Amino acid sequence: MRNLTFSFVCLLVFGIGTVAKAQQIDSMMSVYAEGFPKEKIHVHFDRPVYNTGDTLFYKVYLLAGNEPSVLSKNLYVEWYDTTGTLIKQTVAPLYQATAKGSFEIPANYGGGFLHVKAFTRWMLNDDVAYLFQKNIPINGGNIVIGRMPSPTRVEIFPESGTLVEGVNSRVAFKAINQAGLPVKIKGVLVDAQKKVLDSLKVQHDGMGVFVLKPLPGQQYQLNWTDEFGRAGTTSIKDIKKEGVVLTVRTNNEKAFLQFERSEPASANFKQMNLLVHMNQVLMYKVGLKMSERNFQRAEIPIEELPTGIVQFTLFTADWIPVAERIAFINNHTHDFNAKINPIVTNLGKRALNKFDIFVSDTSMTNMSVAVIDANANSNDPHSIFSNFLLASEIKGYVHNPSYYFQSDADSIMNRLDLVMMTNGWRKINWEKMREGIGPQLKYMPETEYMTLKGSVFGIKPGMVKDQQLNFVMAAK
Repeated sequence: MRNLTFSFVCLLVFGIGTVAKAQQIDSMMSVYAEGFPKEKIHVHFDRPVYNTGDTLFYKVYLLAGNEPSVLSKNLYVEWYDTTGTLIKQTVAPLYQATAKGSFEIPANYGGGFLHVKAFTRWMLNDDVAYLFQKNIPINGGNIVIGRMPSPTRVEIFPESGTLVEGVNSRVAFKAINQAGLPVKIKGVLVDAQKKVLDSLKVQHDGMGVFVLKPLPGQQYQLNWTDEFGRAGTTSIKDIKKEGVVLTVRTNNEKAFLQFERSEPASANFKQMNLLVHMNQVLMYKVGLKMSERNFQRAEIPIEELPTGIVQFTLFTADWIPVAERIAFINNHTHDFNAKINPIVTNLGKRALNKFDIFVSDTSMTNMSVAVIDANANSNDPHSIFSNFLLASEIKGYVHNPSYYFQSDADSIMNRLDLVMMTNGWRKINWEKMREGIGPQLKYMPETEYMTLKGSVFGIKPGMVKDQQLNFVMAAK
């Protein structure tokens, strides 16, 4: 962890009580990082689409933070039909943080997809939103389509969590249907007198942003019409009379932060603290003096941070969190450049093909390869990058997450930032940390493989001398 000092950000001299709280949070973050590392999963399936009666093969990869997990030894996979009814649960041993298995799709299965959920017992200590989940398409299945699309709802997300009277805020919005799929809308932001303050424009997958400076006593709402011609309104509520707004922009080297508080403000908003952290690890701590002015800027170096989601949390002088923002940092530390060299190629039926796969001599590798029909639709909206770096770190459905890893184009990065603004994330319980309360764990990691133990009865001495007995377990 690094303390930063800027010419325009003054480090503060804290009182004894404030220093104690700061040290408490520092030490408790270490306790959580070491005692409750977060496991996350990617599942590689051998095909993007299946038929009824097919055997589905898969390989699972398990990380804790950004490294292969050494915590768990058993991997659970659950298979559900389209109604949410459990079809089957399987358990596989994890070796070198990977597991493999298969599932036979019933020949009489009539659903349009299978829902798969994968997890370790340790992962059940966290919110179920962070378990690996995916819908696998089934050819020829029955997909119920209603006469009209499900109702549209528009959700709003102030950039740092809250709107504050008298302070400009960027506010993201997301238009979705009941299934969480994006919907196109157009509309306006109006006040109580129906005055138009800003327009609503979807930038990508139902998401967009507008600017609002709430005035005391004023009310605001969004008036919108979706792509199906249905009109709706979304009220803007929970505007704070006192607070601070945090704005974040990034480039390849730095994060540019802007802090603006309400005026007037109480004393605990005039001396503030910023923590920058990733994977429960504190990266930077900054003290902000805002007694003489209600506006500050800061720059945080990010070029040496690993690829992933970084969190910015702003506290009052007495360490109460009042603003929080996440941003995605892509320093390509996740890149894995494997090269495939064809040795023998033959398109004949069941013909022999040989390929060499080359990786760096310094890279530890554990890979899986799927061979599919080149004419098949292989545009999987999920990838190992999107699962480990994005979907496993935030709450809520992300539409086509692998899109955000196609390139570093500004347009894609700006759209990824909309995802950062419109989804929940792994929020730390700062109140527990301030009180010195460690992680409350219901499930311990399974550090041993599953075993079956028992006794054999009815065999007389000498009947099976020096012989191996086979144990067969069959379902009822």
